[in-house]
Amino acid sequence: MSKEVGERLRRVRKTCDLSQRKMALAIGLSAFAWQKIENGDSIPSGQTLMKLAENGFNPTWVLTGLGSMRLEDGGAQGPTEPTLETPSNPLKGFSNMPLREEDEKLLGRVLEALSKVYKETGFSISMSSLGEMALAKTKEIVEANENSSDWPGAINLMALQIKKELLKPASDTARSKFLA
Repeated sequence: MSKEVGERLRRVRKTCDLSQRKMALAIGLSAFAWQKIENGDSIPSGQTLMKLAENGFNPTWVLTGLGSMRLEDGGAQGPTEPTLETPSNPLKGFSNMPLREEDEKLLGRVLEALSKVYKETGFSISMSSLGEMALAKTKEIVEANENSSDWPGAINLMALQIKKELLKPASDTARSKFLA
């Protein structure tokens, strides 16, 4: 997935008609960090996704390829790239649901929290699984908390729950769902 994310970010940069260095400066990254993301060696942080959203680019599209590249083109409505349209995909309904700007920011914060949990616990997760989990957890948080002021607490609780599951003994089968 990280190669695909990198390709989509390359398209974003080309749309802006910027060099890698100028794009990195525009969103507050080093040229090296941007190159790593564009080459698929790294995934954009929640902060980077928020900065892209502030400039009109759809973070959901960047991470998953779902929806339009630009927010003004309809955000997460109607796919423009191949999508995860398998019948067993639990995100299918959510991926076609339009996200508000605050939901897009929440997705970035959830992605950042999940990345931090996996890094702190020493477990690895594929980029595609991380993106899918971030979308699913974002959906759960939005559905369970009508007031966006409750989201930071919900993100912290989610992170603690996942960390607890990851740190369970290896013999505990419930842990396997978090080890993608």
